[in-house]
Amino acid sequence: MNDTFETARALGLKIFWAPTGAVGGYSGTIPREKAAAVKRHDAIKLREFHLAKSSGGLPVHCMCGSGIQCKRNYGWDSMHPDLIVREDDYVVCGAEELFSLCKENNVTTLIYAGVHANACVLGKPAAIRSLYELGIDCLVARDLVDAFTDPNSVENILHEAGTANIVADIERLNVPSINMGELMQNQNSAEAKSLTEFVRMAPWGVKERPYSFRGESAVVLSSPWLKNAEFFYTLDGSEPSPHSMRYDQPIVLSDTVELKAVAYRNGKPVSLISEGYYVSLSETPSVPDIHLSEVEREIKGRAVFNYEVINDLSFSGTPLTLRSDVYERGIGMRSPTSAYYPLKPEYKRFVASVGIDDRFLFEETEISPSERGRRVAMYPSLRFLVLIDGVEHASSPIMRVGSAPWGFDVEIPLGSRQITLSVISTGTPYPLEYGDWVNAGFIIQ
Repeated sequence: MNDTFETARALGLKIFWAPTGAVGGYSGTIPREKAAAVKRHDAIKLREFHLAKSSGGLPVHCMCGSGIQCKRNYGWDSMHPDLIVREDDYVVCGAEELFSLCKENNVTTLIYAGVHANACVLGKPAAIRSLYELGIDCLVARDLVDAFTDPNSVENILHEAGTANIVADIERLNVPSINMGELMQNQNSAEAKSLTEFVRMAPWGVKERPYSFRGESAVVLSSPWLKNAEFFYTLDGSEPSPHSMRYDQPIVLSDTVELKAVAYRNGKPVSLISEGYYVSLSETPSVPDIHLSEVEREIKGRAVFNYEVINDLSFSGTPLTLRSDVYERGIGMRSPTSAYYPLKPEYKRFVASVGIDDRFLFEETEISPSERGRRVAMYPSLRFLVLIDGVEHASSPIMRVGSAPWGFDVEIPLGSRQITLSVISTGTPYPLEYGDWVNAGFIIQ
């Protein structure tokens, strides 16, 4: 989007950002305060927009991984941080404000881009439906939108077709579509010559919020607006090139990988490099013979700062809770903390399931669960580490609130003296970064 929008600015187009629930995060910025100060025009409904059910429909479940249903919408406080908002742009709040800005800037047509085509792009206060009804002609940039599609499609292979179907629905509602990137590429400006298309991955995740799966998962690469292009990819995080693996069928994953892909045509790159991160979840570990709460921890002197480690409860003193499931045994910690335990010769393996305690999402309070997701649950971000005699033996991927529990089953080398369990923040430290180690302890057989 950034390159396309830069070209649009150079051609004199105005950029209006409409982050709806996250508008408050832009308070005090020039783009937001310019929009808030616009002279108001009467917003009078002039025509009907008949929103078809097929366009507005959403899948029954939002999935955080293969077979892993999201427990909550964890909200947001801004748009994607990589999106470039210029001082000449506007950050708008609602239909009346956007309509007034159109009138003040002699804008008669709006081109909509963003997510999701069958939700916010259509139905939010500053979306197509509202402005169409106020007499503003609307277009949709079919290359810059994505749609919620049925997560139960065969390994998400039909995701691109689902988005195309939603765009076709919108066109039937008297809202034409255009290919914005292609349109900008055809303009005679230096900015228009940069690469704007990318290789799409379905399903998709990033290191900060990986796509998790058990067993195997298939990833489909596509780029509907690049004709006669070949895709090349790597699975180790290295930069893809024509010397990398060539894509000709869905990529079947069975391990944790960092996927990168790029499109080439006639030996030249025609897309940006896309990145995805996929985590293979281990099987749920065995229940330990000896629970950690039955083992006396080693205390490392008063000069070493550590939050207290709580036996059989979370750090908050409430039952250990991961993805709303409650566990009776384990330990609760707050990041950053390490817990030290002596090892005995009969301890053969260490086992545990770990995650961020999320009981606060499900307790009855004056704040709604969706607001707790938006204001609180989006921030905690942890990694769990297992060290034996100071050497790391295992670690989790980045864990977020609602992540599927990560399983540890670590063999203890003969003659080991001490095991260390650490929980550390992977982002800005946050007060509710409570890490739970459930059903944690030692196997002696």
